[in-house]
Amino acid sequence: MELVDLAQLAARQAGDILMSMFGRLEPDAIEFKGEIDLVTKADKEAERCIIQRVREQFPTHGFWAEESGITSGAGEYVWVIDPLDGTTNYAHGFPFFAVSIGVRRGEETVLGVVYDCYQDRMYSAELGSGAYCNGDPIHVARVEDVKSSLFVTGVPYSLCHIDAYVHQTKSLLLRSRGMRRIGSAALSLCAVANGTFSGYWEFGLKPWDVAAGALLVEEAGGTVSDFAGEKLDLQQGHLVATNAKVHAALLAALAE
Repeated sequence: MELVDLAQLAARQAGDILMSMFGRLEPDAIEFKGEIDLVTKADKEAERCIIQRVREQFPTHGFWAEESGITSGAGEYVWVIDPLDGTTNYAHGFPFFAVSIGVRRGEETVLGVVYDCYQDRMYSAELGSGAYCNGDPIHVARVEDVKSSLFVTGVPYSLCHIDAYVHQTKSLLLRSRGMRRIGSAALSLCAVANGTFSGYWEFGLKPWDVAAGALLVEEAGGTVSDFAGEKLDLQQGHLVATNAKVHAALLAALAE
């Protein structure tokens, strides 16, 4: 089985698990793992499903998963897994959540799949092969300036970044058509890749939040960097993703 086929199959099966529990979680199935960071029974079951499917086909591959951590493999491939991106949305019945699966070969992401379970939208990208949603090509927005742009952002989970985030949000509100927050990094990146938003930024993201979505943006014609405009470091996690045309202007506005 090809990597992309397996990733999509695993994402869809994990999504079925999420949908089977959506709106039905008991209070004791939701836990805190940070100040405002949740984990549910659904996260854990979906992650087990993905890992099991991959191991059946590629037993030597490694994993970098949100709930179970790093598992070394004998080969060069590592699956970067967020079984439920948008857990807080999910726990509150807000239907914006996704399964995110990236595959790394060495230091490079070669495959990204994000499954929007509620909308039944399967986003996928392979390095050098473009970006797709349900098999149809997608492309970033054609907007050429910040004042004509709609942006998406995310409130940082680390509360030490709140003051900087508030200043950045004000700066962009004064310059753009507006901003949205949908509570899922993976779906925010997909919405940049498909041209809904001209750009997205967020502090303190984790590798499993962005590995797949960042590749989708790049393969759709966009640009992804850190706040300094340098290559994104998955472990550092401060991300800016745009349609490329407004990247420099968004970086400048954020820097103020």
